[in-house]
Amino acid sequence: MTRFLHHLTPALVLASSAFLAACGGGGGGSPGGNTGAPSPGTPSVERYALATAYNGGTLSSFAVDTQSGRMQLVDKVSINASTATALRPGHDEVLAIANGGGVYHYGLETTGRFDYIYSDVLPGNALNDIVVHPSGDYAYVADGADGIYQLYFDEYGQIASMEPQDLVTSDNVDAAFTDLALSRNGAHLYATDSENGVSHFSIGNDGTLTFEDTVLFDNAWKLIAHPDKDFLYAIQRTNGAVYQYQILEDGTLDFQSNSPLLGGQLEGITLDNSGHYLYISDLTNDVIWQLGIADNGIASLLDNTSIDVPTDKPRTLKASPVSNRIYLSDQSSSAMLPFVVGENGELATPTTRPIPMDNYPSDLVFTTGKALTTHNTAAYVINSSDDNISQFLMDDEGTLTPLGLSDPLSGDDPSAITAHPTGKYVYIANKADDTISQFRRVRSTFVEQELDELESIPNTSDVATGTDPVALAVHPSGNYLYVVNRSSNSISLYHVAVNGSLSEDQGPFQVGFTAPVDIVVDPAGRFLWVVTDNNPARVVPFEINPLNGYLTKLDAFIKPTGANGKSIAITPDGNALYTSFNLGMEKFLVNDDGSLESNAAEDVQGVTELLVSPQGILYTANEVNQSVGWFAEEAGTIAADSIPDGMATSTTGQHLLLTLRGNGMMTRFAIQGDGSLVAEESVAVGSMPVDVVIVGYTE
Repeated sequence: MTRFLHHLTPALVLASSAFLAACGGGGGGSPGGNTGAPSPGTPSVERYALATAYNGGTLSSFAVDTQSGRMQLVDKVSINASTATALRPGHDEVLAIANGGGVYHYGLETTGRFDYIYSDVLPGNALNDIVVHPSGDYAYVADGADGIYQLYFDEYGQIASMEPQDLVTSDNVDAAFTDLALSRNGAHLYATDSENGVSHFSIGNDGTLTFEDTVLFDNAWKLIAHPDKDFLYAIQRTNGAVYQYQILEDGTLDFQSNSPLLGGQLEGITLDNSGHYLYISDLTNDVIWQLGIADNGIASLLDNTSIDVPTDKPRTLKASPVSNRIYLSDQSSSAMLPFVVGENGELATPTTRPIPMDNYPSDLVFTTGKALTTHNTAAYVINSSDDNISQFLMDDEGTLTPLGLSDPLSGDDPSAITAHPTGKYVYIANKADDTISQFRRVRSTFVEQELDELESIPNTSDVATGTDPVALAVHPSGNYLYVVNRSSNSISLYHVAVNGSLSEDQGPFQVGFTAPVDIVVDPAGRFLWVVTDNNPARVVPFEINPLNGYLTKLDAFIKPTGANGKSIAITPDGNALYTSFNLGMEKFLVNDDGSLESNAAEDVQGVTELLVSPQGILYTANEVNQSVGWFAEEAGTIAADSIPDGMATSTTGQHLLLTLRGNGMMTRFAIQGDGSLVAEESVAVGSMPVDVVIVGYTE
């Protein structure tokens, strides 16, 4: 094995695996518009991805890294059986529908957070799709049983049903509308009707719909209108045909072709942002069909007709409006699978791993504008002897300002702290009383700021763990919290509600190992690894069931790693994992199945904590040498007296905080361009500070 100097990668527009926080934090920020308009000459990029999840019952917001396509959860609201979402043009607003009835209207803050505006109860019980008129004045909802609901935005800016007629039907018997598309001039609406074909509605100056006619074919399922050509494409779900129509001046659909015949069960359809290529997901054959669009609008299969996809339940397909990426909804793994469109239109699987979502992601839309930037908000330090939390505001320059009139109390002997991916909630493991404390961030009463101080989540109390909880991690979907219990040799699993509160989903996993001391979760949410304090130490992998968070131990992939394991960390892209033990450190490469390959080693005594920064730089806290080390293009160390312990990097990637267990202080280091550290300030915290977390936001 070789030494593992870590080569620096170019700084990302967003901060890789921890877009919003290091050591598991995120979120925050002030309300406002979300136009995100770039300055003249600045290219428009993806900002926030908004996703509905049918079985998960949520609408979620994700910050998008424009270079890698990785996404970080920002906010989440409950919408039972949510099927579709749409942006309101010209406004910082988003709409989402519930399959069982109801349309929900939210403002979208500059930070990607949702701000509830209004909801309208629709009597339908099979709401399948929603589109908003280009004017931003009207919206239409497809009902699989009743018709098309007509909505408008009233004088208060709230969504409301049109009067006197809120529902428009076609002349077809048993119409079942499944999908909607608007013509590019906004004068016509088209709806797939699974019983009849594609129905055409004209749109009046007041936004009202008038049924015109239907082009007939069986099992019509999804459709899409070309953004630059007067063409519409519709898929036949069970017979596998692609129906292609020219949109005439009066909106009439002029049949051009019902080929190619693809076979299988077709599920999703999308156009790449150039409009040159058409992609269709196939549930039966587990592929995406690849078609090119000629100048006359006709689509035909590419030479390489399809690409295999790593799922047995490929569903919705959605393209980025500004990049060469498309995303496939994977129902089986509760994830969006990213693909890159090549110059010839053929798809390739990028290096970006699957993006964890809530159960059965059903729709995805993107806001666009100037690239997001990250900002720091606050830092929280747990003091193991005082059983409390020191709180600080932290600005982008790293300056720390004490918060609050008193320090919130944790449980007995807090040992580890982490934040929810949104940064709205913080969790603390208390090893002396075997509990987890749960907090939310609220407006400060001491310093004027949006979100900063911690308070217990209302109507909750500390939750019980196994014996001696020493480490914890939140799943990147924000749905599960895992806790390592050293003395009971187990992992506890908790479900995380939308309000951040914890409930135990399953008792501790008795997993057949002893003395687990640290835990890390794959950024794609598929695997979890534990390191043990044995001789030799073990790295124990688990596969995560994305539907319920349950763990399955992968016995064949257990790896030894030195003696007496101390810490474990993973890179933002999930491709490499590090462990530390009594006399050294080891680097492993992570395979797609969760197995590890030893890649490099470093002989160094006393490394008790590992941390990988958003830029992929490895940092180490060393109790023996009383120092902090870094491994970039050049390795180095800096003195850190009085027992260095917990570490966190700021959301901007420009600062590192280090708790000093021996003297009740915390030091802030500036991170230089080459990854090296320069000490900038030290602040007093409580007695025996052992861990720290930083939260922030994007805008």
